[in-house]
Amino acid sequence: MTMKFKAHIIGLTFAGLLFTQQAVAGPTSVSAAYPDSIITALQDLGYKAELTTDSYGDPMIRSAANGVGFALNFYGCENGELCTDLQFSVAFDDPEGMSFISMNSWNVEKVMGTAFLDDKNDPVLQHFVSQVDGMSRSNFDATFNAWVEALGQFTDYIDW
Repeated sequence: MTMKFKAHIIGLTFAGLLFTQQAVAGPTSVSAAYPDSIITALQDLGYKAELTTDSYGDPMIRSAANGVGFALNFYGCENGELCTDLQFSVAFDDPEGMSFISMNSWNVEKVMGTAFLDDKNDPVLQHFVSQVDGMSRSNFDATFNAWVEALGQFTDYIDW
């Protein structure tokens, strides 16, 4: 066996191992340009994920955690494609409304999830993530898990 032939076999074996490892481990990154990568990541974490479109024609994913439905809105899109950013968002319908002071207190104390009141004084929680293009799965998973934790804390905070 020649050295060139041995090197070729070793290269093919190495390439096969890499392919097998990636197939078993699943995708290693997510991108807002490819909503299916976000759906796969959410489903791998055990959450539902339904792809729809928003009123602008951009992708939107509906999911839920802690018994509360929320949306992942896509931003920086060109004609509903090639999006660059994500925003986790949930709005609550509180017939009594909430105070600006309570929302400001949340924002002073928390890093994940910005809270505000809509035009009916209903609480809204959002978190914006920029440049979601090739974000590692571990980074996305950590960001999503932090969102789920913030969502749980927020529902407690507003007595939902």
